[in-house]
Amino acid sequence: MRPGLHNITTMLAKLVARRPMYRYGIEDLAEGGAMSTEVKMPVGGMGAELMVWNSESSRWMGRLASSIEKDSKIPTVYILPLGLFQPEAADAARTANGEFLALTPPPIQPIPDSALGVATNPEDFSDSAQHVTEEARKERTSTIGGILKPALPKLK
Repeated sequence: MRPGLHNITTMLAKLVARRPMYRYGIEDLAEGGAMSTEVKMPVGGMGAELMVWNSESSRWMGRLASSIEKDSKIPTVYILPLGLFQPEAADAARTANGEFLALTPPPIQPIPDSALGVATNPEDFSDSAQHVTEEARKERTSTIGGILKPALPKLK
């Protein structure tokens, strides 16, 4: 299907079947803003061929961060989102993600995360390769907090 057609078809089918348009509701919103659901569906991991990082993405992030810092004087940090990958694609995905982080322009400061946004355990994901379970979200938040805590005084 053409880009976008799959989404349109899905939304029309939901309307015809009188199903909710979206799976998430306000009750799925955590205090910090993260969304998670207890809905479990079979989730297949992504392959490394799905990695679509490029220098234009990096330049866009740099322009956005410069604008934010100019207006607010708040430093911009970035961590790769966690995604489920097929185990055989994990190393290639980490390599691609590391290369993307190397392209990250100032003033963005990448957060050093050894996972590089790659997970391989399907049990940590609820209904897609990007939606972690509540337990995995808590663990990821704790990991990021542990990384950031000693780095905070160093952020300029």
